[in-house]
Amino acid sequence: MGTKAQGILKISPEEVIKLLNGALADEWLAVMQYWLGAQLYKGPQKKEITQEFLLHMQEELTHADKLSQRIIQLGGVPVINPKVLAKAEVATGELPEDSIGSNVLSKSIRGEQHAILYYNSVLEVVRGKDPVTHALIVEILSDEIEHEQDLEDLIFEKTC
Repeated sequence: MGTKAQGILKISPEEVIKLLNGALADEWLAVMQYWLGAQLYKGPQKKEITQEFLLHMQEELTHADKLSQRIIQLGGVPVINPKVLAKAEVATGELPEDSIGSNVLSKSIRGEQHAILYYNSVLEVVRGKDPVTHALIVEILSDEIEHEQDLEDLIFEKTC
């Protein structure tokens, strides 16, 4: 277990892998959520909102890639089974069920809020115990906070 990529862990790799796989499941759901949102969105600012969704989709995919890489470094296997993804406890995003603009945006915001809560809880677990994972989570968390703000700004612009 003491590979260079794992670094000096003060926490079991299995515990970190479980947390990261939960985050990975959530990121895959976010990718789907933004992709579907971009396809389904109808309403004011369609072009701007669709572009924002596609940008967020790419960033969530980058998060999934980084999480997968860390899971592999720790000796784990990234969650890839769609059935497992659907049952993941932290996969809290909501896929759009209609094309009503406010619904698509609201579900995306809730997804980001859940991700922020989850990443904050992961930080509490790995702080001082796994500096590599801690740095990765801080980076991803920063993006998630920015995503939430971007979406809030779009809703604000829509109502003005």
